[in-house]
Amino acid sequence: MKNTKELSIKQLTAKIAKLLRATHYYLAPLYARNNAWALTAWEMDKLAGEELDKDYKTTIDYLRKNLYAYIASLGAEWPAEEENNILLPGTYVEAAKALKALWLSLHLVYLAPTEQPAVIPPPQELYQLYRRYLVLRRMTIALKPIPFKVADQFLEAAAYVALLAGRVEPTHFEILGLAEIVADIVWLLSKTIKPP
Repeated sequence: MKNTKELSIKQLTAKIAKLLRATHYYLAPLYARNNAWALTAWEMDKLAGEELDKDYKTTIDYLRKNLYAYIASLGAEWPAEEENNILLPGTYVEAAKALKALWLSLHLVYLAPTEQPAVIPPPQELYQLYRRYLVLRRMTIALKPIPFKVADQFLEAAAYVALLAGRVEPTHFEILGLAEIVADIVWLLSKTIKPP
């Protein structure tokens, strides 16, 4: 049974990797002229007016520190509290990494290129890619608990899929079905990240 699960995990990670490669085919020409992004983010817990459980708060604080460090490494600064608008330098690859980190640290995100995308592919051209994404999401969710490597790789794929729209909006978190995957990653991390 264990070998069967390991085999299915290996096959799933290979399929997610294939989806990632397919997104680059569309994203590279789409954002070829763009090297900066308008980013606005809101912390989900503050929007909901809720306090996170102590273990999860420690994990989310850790993930947010890593997020701020990543954004700083790109040459942007995360402004003072309540000021959530920044100009994020970088290609679509850096934008996708930031988006993944934002979602993982429980942010709703608006992310738009500073240059208009060359040509946004029509939805019918992307239909098979979106369909493959939904199938892989269903397969990922079926693994309970979702192995960290699979969940992390899937979240990366989701970030690239979101960028196909020409801009990422807060509703993408729900449209892409990320709540369960992010929750599993945070749960797994909360087992290892302990308060100092």
